[in-house]
Amino acid sequence: GAAGGSGGSGEVEQNPFVIATASTAGAPGAAAGFGGGPSPSEEAALDESVWTTLMRDVRRVATNTRQVLLPRRDQGWGRDALREWDLYGPALYVLALSALISIGHGGGKTDDGSDSMGLVFSVVFTTVAAGSVVITVNVKALGGTIMFFQSLSLLGYCIFPLVLAAALCLPVANRLWRVLMVLLGVGWSSYAAVPYVGAAVGETRRALAVYPFFLMALAIGWLTLVMG
Repeated sequence: GAAGGSGGSGEVEQNPFVIATASTAGAPGAAAGFGGGPSPSEEAALDESVWTTLMRDVRRVATNTRQVLLPRRDQGWGRDALREWDLYGPALYVLALSALISIGHGGGKTDDGSDSMGLVFSVVFTTVAAGSVVITVNVKALGGTIMFFQSLSLLGYCIFPLVLAAALCLPVANRLWRVLMVLLGVGWSSYAAVPYVGAAVGETRRALAVYPFFLMALAIGWLTLVMG
């Protein structure tokens, strides 16, 4: 991923989407997970074992997921967000969501004989990728700064509540229960995205920056209801 930091002053750069220089990568005050710059141990990753690298990535995914499940509303913390992005968690959650929707759809094959899992994965991944492009362009149009892969990482992590909603919908056929779970997942995902997307733009434009993510989450929720 990319880490952010200020120049020689040693202070943490306020814009969370600027790539860090080596001199500031380990600046004190950088948050963990989305907000954490690489530690000295990370800079020495070439000398560490495969197991150490794997466990470090697992801890990063767990930290980022926890920040989505329990988002903080502190504006200063939001500015520190997304300093370090990764695509391990987003890939895992897109696969999990695709598998859950595919199983709910009946799994195996579609009516025309094509692979159901492959079809659902293509739709979910395309939706997330297209949402990342829209959010990136929208943030830049609002005067903010964000990179495409940071946006993709953000969306991939923030669909985790939708993964939970799809899992809770799977064993229950009651339509009301499924609608409630999906709406809860959409709301939770959108709420979790506010500190990250909002940190890239001014406070008065935060709602406009988050709005495309809400539409994307709503589209995935609709897919969960229709195909799940």
